[in-house]
Amino acid sequence: MLIKRKHVTNKIVVNKGIRYKMRARAFYVIMLPYFIMMVCVKGFPFAWGLYISFTNFTGFNIDKLKMVGINNFARVLTDNEAISSIGRTFGISLIVVPLTICICLLLSLLLNSKIKAIGAFRTIYYLPSIIPSIAVVTMWRGMFAKEGGLLNMVSILFGGKSINWLGYDFARKSLIIMLLWSSGSGILTNLAAMKAVPNDLYEAAEIEGAGYFTKLFKITLPLISNMIYMNLVTGIIGMLQLFGQPVLLTSTAGAGLTALPIRPIYTYLVHVYQQIFVNLRFGYGLAMVWVIFTIIMLLTMIMDKTSKYWVNNEMN
Repeated sequence: MLIKRKHVTNKIVVNKGIRYKMRARAFYVIMLPYFIMMVCVKGFPFAWGLYISFTNFTGFNIDKLKMVGINNFARVLTDNEAISSIGRTFGISLIVVPLTICICLLLSLLLNSKIKAIGAFRTIYYLPSIIPSIAVVTMWRGMFAKEGGLLNMVSILFGGKSINWLGYDFARKSLIIMLLWSSGSGILTNLAAMKAVPNDLYEAAEIEGAGYFTKLFKITLPLISNMIYMNLVTGIIGMLQLFGQPVLLTSTAGAGLTALPIRPIYTYLVHVYQQIFVNLRFGYGLAMVWVIFTIIMLLTMIMDKTSKYWVNNEMN
């Protein structure tokens, strides 16, 4: 009887092993087309871009392509315009990202309270983040216009002066205002995290005599810190890749490929664009892309390593 039971047990184990192998093979067969597509769509351009960054490619000299080693990368470190543009990009990021996180957090706390027409407020705050960038910029260009712009009309109505919002002195401020207005997605993610906090914790804190700010700093913020961290990481990555809004906001209409923003909002990726598509320095431009990629990767790794000190999640 014991031998028979052992034989049955071994048979069950063998059958499970066969089923597992069949499922594994089916998984690989199903995923193979996706893997091939990813290699063709992302892997090949990734490798080609890395290769071109070590060459003198101009877009037309494919037959005279030469390897230049790390000269393109070394040039980034000595290019004053590249250094200045990345400084402007970091400067805008250091203003927009913290303000975005704070504004989204405050509005999330407001929407998480028991107020009437909560759904309408959520829609109003989230709507700007889903409007296409070109529509947002077109709308704000009309509001910032020196002649006939809404802001200047209001300013003149109350006895003020007309301001050139898209000029050298105010372009950076105008860009920051527009970016902050479009940052509504963080509100919903924070709100979703707040809704996931168990009410039992708040009830227990109230029994212990905890006030609003005690519950906020001891319960709410620690338990949604993982969402704040996600918004921080995505915000920094997005701001370091800032390109479309500066170009559309202050560049001259009809300028085509040579359309560039004014200096205060001339960001790093705008300089990359100029090198590749205006100056036809593909090798140098792609080297600049790899530099910003490395910077973003290092910043992400640093934030990931330091998150264990302030992000409250299951792994920490």
